[in-house]
Amino acid sequence: VLLADCGGDGINDPNEIPACILVADCDGDGLPDNQELPECIQDPRCDTDNNNPVEDEKPEVTDPEPVKPENPPAPEPPPIEEPPETTDPQTPVIPEPQDPPNTETDTDGDGVPDDQEEPGCETVADCDGDGLPDGTDSEPNNPDVDNDGLPDGLDPDPANPDTDGDGIPDGEDEDSDGNGIPDNQEQGVPGSGLPEEPTDTSANTPGDGDSDGSDGDGSDSDGNGDVGVQAPQATPGASSSDKGFINAIGDLPPAAIAAAALVAAVGLAAAAASLAGPGLLSWLFRGALGIWLFGLLFGRKGVRCDVCDVSLVKRDGIWVDKDTHWRTGINEHIHVPADFSDKDRVRYLNSLK
Repeated sequence: VLLADCGGDGINDPNEIPACILVADCDGDGLPDNQELPECIQDPRCDTDNNNPVEDEKPEVTDPEPVKPENPPAPEPPPIEEPPETTDPQTPVIPEPQDPPNTETDTDGDGVPDDQEEPGCETVADCDGDGLPDGTDSEPNNPDVDNDGLPDGLDPDPANPDTDGDGIPDGEDEDSDGNGIPDNQEQGVPGSGLPEEPTDTSANTPGDGDSDGSDGDGSDSDGNGDVGVQAPQATPGASSSDKGFINAIGDLPPAAIAAAALVAAVGLAAAAASLAGPGLLSWLFRGALGIWLFGLLFGRKGVRCDVCDVSLVKRDGIWVDKDTHWRTGINEHIHVPADFSDKDRVRYLNSLK
């Protein structure tokens, strides 16, 4: 099969460079294409004799260096100020914690906010008048919680009607706390049964309109820290002058009382004997009257007769013989053992009722 050779250069068209098919000397260097090296057909500068193509002088290409923008000059640092020299460093001020605002109002200052008070008690610190502020009173509207007849402010134990356990309610007990000191001496002038002269002028007993320093029913007369309660009054049936005289005698030494009573009794007996003869003197020292006279002279609270068992009852505030109703004592000098304590004396008298 004959292949076409349009250029007449001896190179079949299928094997020739498409651009050189129609030309016998494609690069025009005077040398037919079939005599040139394939790589020199289109390059007239190609050196066919050396069988080396002439390489174009090409500049050496190097990787471009990245262009870095110039940084602006750094600002000058600010001047360093040296702190002033001090010998005493300042102590940091720490704010003190503030108390939260008080939103509760307590008008009477009794420890109970007004909105928790009973109606009408907002301005009265002791609403029931028992001597205990409402804030410390278990029942602010009940002046005698244990119902023993003694206001809670004067009661040794407001929840116990018989504090010393002697069987006598505190309101009727001469020594409700059982400490050996009669209540009327603990709460006021010893033996008077009246409260002390008040010195507290800061409080005002509700309802009396004046300060407690000017009256006798609002002071802390017994020294227990409670104010505003009237102290027990004198025993009904006995005048204050009589009680004062009797208590004054009771404050004397026992020997002085016995001596004075003996002198008075002997003088009375002598006078009676001189008027009525020996028979009256003999009668004076017999029977219940003799027992009473002997007890008055020598007994602490009277003496008990071994040969005559006298039972006593109290009528109209006076101790009398149970059978004859004769008076057997004065100022409660009655026939009980002389070594009995006050508490034993009360128990003994209760056993005779």
